[in-house]
Amino acid sequence: MKGTLLIILAVWTLSAVTAIPRMRRAINPDEAEAVENKARVCAPQTPCAWEIYNSHTKISKIRNTYCECAEGTTCESKEKDESGNVYIYKCLTTPES
Repeated sequence: MKGTLLIILAVWTLSAVTAIPRMRRAINPDEAEAVENKARVCAPQTPCAWEIYNSHTKISKIRNTYCECAEGTTCESKEKDESGNVYIYKCLTTPES
């Protein structure tokens, strides 16, 4: 019984070790900083925020932290999802004054 457990443990350990990548790409610090500071622009179909409500009372607004609206657009309420009690915000073109 102990021999079987040792074999199983050894096989499991070896399979876990082989799953670890051996080489990693070195990232230039300047590139890393540029990627971190670069904001992603939300696609037209991607929500920029969600507003959760209950019986038409606002509970909370959650901003999408993955992307931001492009220049010339603002995050505005576009759809109402009745099944989830959520207002879905999307980036819409800002009307010129």
